[in-house]
Amino acid sequence: MEIISLIFGILGLVATLFGTALAFVTYVSPMTRFNWYLKNPRNWKKARADYLQIFQYEGQPGFQIVSNHGEAEVEHFQDEWIYNYPDMTHNSSYFVELHANGVFICRELFVTLDGGRGFIPVPNVDYVEDKAIYSYNSLQVMLARVISTFPRGKAASIEEFAAEQKIPIQINGK
Repeated sequence: MEIISLIFGILGLVATLFGTALAFVTYVSPMTRFNWYLKNPRNWKKARADYLQIFQYEGQPGFQIVSNHGEAEVEHFQDEWIYNYPDMTHNSSYFVELHANGVFICRELFVTLDGGRGFIPVPNVDYVEDKAIYSYNSLQVMLARVISTFPRGKAASIEEFAAEQKIPIQINGK
């Protein structure tokens, strides 16, 4: 009789743990989960290429970063913060979207630089006494660590890229 009680107790514990895990996966907001997943850039795998780039989180393929390079938002993109790269005529901006199980969550604007050699987030801009202050928020930094490529130069990270522009870009909310 004690063995049966012990077995039922263990089964009850396992069912409780399973139910808790299922509730966590079901009810935690997708954006919160994206923020957790984006902290591990090596766990994102490129699923497709061509004009449509899709990055999926390993173990959670429903969490995707999608960029359609066939539909530029702005061609010949220029802004005062951009360093003078050799090819300044082919800069274009594209939206990078976050999807959770096929549902659109949010999007960030990215730009190709130096003839497509770089793909980085477009910084946010605030004005203080008519002076532009450029910055990246934590989501832009985490996305850059997953999907960005950097144009010619010494930058190998979003932090280095931000520091070497004509007008340095602040990194907020690391």
